[in-house]
Amino acid sequence: MEETKKVESMYEAKANKSGYKRAKRKTWIIFAVFAAIFIGIGVVGSIFLGIGAGICAGAFYAIVALIYFPGEFKRVKNNFCQECGARFDYKTCVDWEVGEIEIKEKRANPNSDKKQIIGVRIEHVNITCTCAKCGNEISFTRKFQTGVEYDNNTAKIKNVEPMIKSYFKV
Repeated sequence: MEETKKVESMYEAKANKSGYKRAKRKTWIIFAVFAAIFIGIGVVGSIFLGIGAGICAGAFYAIVALIYFPGEFKRVKNNFCQECGARFDYKTCVDWEVGEIEIKEKRANPNSDKKQIIGVRIEHVNITCTCAKCGNEISFTRKFQTGVEYDNNTAKIKNVEPMIKSYFKV
């Protein structure tokens, strides 16, 4: 009787992790599509423009991949419980609070008459996720760009809550 419960719980754990695997697979598919596009650009560029264009396209792809995909895999990992594989529901499992608010200053061009950005507002949000199935709790901090400040003493500030909601969509 206990052996069948162990086997059933093992299969249930595998079934629960299928959402995580699906989300990770989706990210790998996007990565492969990007790779195919840039390899195609590199081949066509090499044929028509020389080998230098192919190398440039490959370097561009490598830079995009090194910047975008590690963050995307981390986002997918933070959306699922690492113990049982259940997906965190934003409404019931996620608590957050804004920690530090940082203004990164940017240098404006003094010769321009246009309205220029002189600062970028970044909110450090402390996020705590509690699994509804197993009770496992994880905490992490994520930075969100929530606004900009202009040189004419005006600011455009966005609400951070929709950004956090979209972070938990897979």
